[in-house]
Amino acid sequence: MTALGRYERLEAVGLWREAPGADPREVVVSFGRTTLLLTDIAERPLGHWALAGVAPIGEDADGATVYAMSAGETLTIRDRDMVAAIEAVRRRLPEPRRRRRRIPAGPILALALLAAAIVAGPRLIRAAAVRLIPPEQAEEIGDRMLIALIEAHGPTCAGPRGEQALGRLAAALGPETPPRLRVMEFGRAPVFAALPGGTVLIDRMTATAAPPADLARGTAQALAGDPVRALVEDAGTFAALRYVFTGHFDERTIAHAAKAAVARPPAPAAAAPSPEIGEIDRQGLRDICG
Repeated sequence: MTALGRYERLEAVGLWREAPGADPREVVVSFGRTTLLLTDIAERPLGHWALAGVAPIGEDADGATVYAMSAGETLTIRDRDMVAAIEAVRRRLPEPRRRRRRIPAGPILALALLAAAIVAGPRLIRAAAVRLIPPEQAEEIGDRMLIALIEAHGPTCAGPRGEQALGRLAAALGPETPPRLRVMEFGRAPVFAALPGGTVLIDRMTATAAPPADLARGTAQALAGDPVRALVEDAGTFAALRYVFTGHFDERTIAHAAKAAVARPPAPAAAAPSPEIGEIDRQGLRDICG
């Protein structure tokens, strides 16, 4: 198991300051593949930090580790397991490239790009954006899309037995790099929505009622798609052009793409085979959303 796999479900309580001088807020820190997800005690999402950009700046008077981000935010964590996990994985990740300028933004080049856009058309602009999104940023974008969906639909379902059943399914679908399977209340079925970075969202109605073979088939079909390409298509040509210049999608674009991902009709049934998954704790899945 990789370092990422060991720490994927790790959570701890921390103190978050949104800006220098702001009052600290108690938050729950959840360990993602490339990000730390922050929620308040009521499980409302507050934001996310890229792990590669988390910088330890010292300890407080009680010996807790203090981390800083470039925007002036700080996060204080006392839990030693979480501190060790951040350090172990942070060293393995490349520096985040939130604002990579893939192309110099000088006036002459801007005019040349505009002329090329008119000649080549939107399709080539979107294709260029797809090629420029690296795997580590795809995972970060997927986490941001998940946060947007949590804000719209409520938190993901959680329950030890249900999560174990999802873990068995994920291991069957990807023994080397299992997908992250999450169950949410979307209010319609079936929903198998793949997000960039290997996350697949399943509607509660589907997760609790569908036979294991149907769960496996639907999840495999979602994974067989190209969520990065779908993201760019949903974002549109102008958002793709902004990404080519800045290396960044704004939050409005992310929220729109997340909504489109869960509204997309399922792929044809013949698109992916049904893997052999063995026994699944059906009662655990039925109880996963409480």
